[in-house]
Amino acid sequence: MRKMRTAEEMLAYYCEHKDPKKKKGFFDTSWPDYDDRRRDFEFAEFLLEPGEYVFSFFWGYIYIYIKEFYDNETRWIYIFTNKRLISICADNKGIKAIDYTDLKNVIFIPNKNEIFFDIDGWYREFSGIIADVDNLEFMQHEIAEVMPYIREIQEKEAQKKKFSGSPAEEIRRFKELCDDGIITEKEFEDRKQELLRFKYID
Repeated sequence: MRKMRTAEEMLAYYCEHKDPKKKKGFFDTSWPDYDDRRRDFEFAEFLLEPGEYVFSFFWGYIYIYIKEFYDNETRWIYIFTNKRLISICADNKGIKAIDYTDLKNVIFIPNKNEIFFDIDGWYREFSGIIADVDNLEFMQHEIAEVMPYIREIQEKEAQKKKFSGSPAEEIRRFKELCDDGIITEKEFEDRKQELLRFKYID
């Protein structure tokens, strides 16, 4: 997965996937929505924290209720970084970020062009989303790419909570349990391999 920090890098990634025949880093300025997309990426670049980078994104629309009793369609870009999920309203109507530990799944319902974020809690920025019809293939590709990475992040966080000490300390603790006959040799070896595996995940 590509690591992107600048608006130019994100725009190049989008252009390449909109037209895979074009070379890497291609910018198709002829698209009617080119300026809008570039502005979305500039918003995203501004929000990135030190050490944070973008690896995926897609667009959707939300109908929001305005004070004068009418509905207004607003365009949002959903940015997946190595730390969190950020939703940015292209019409300056909000920004929201959530941790991946709160995200259970991202589901696309093709026959209705709906995107469903399965999240702990309710957030207006992640509900009632209609897929951007001009980017359906791009969006489906990005969701398929991003979810395994998010699952890996979530598993890593779960392991951090599960094991209070360092991997070496935990191995020593389980070795004592094995020596005392509280757990079996196989249980000890299984837990040891589990600890060693997560030791090397950043």
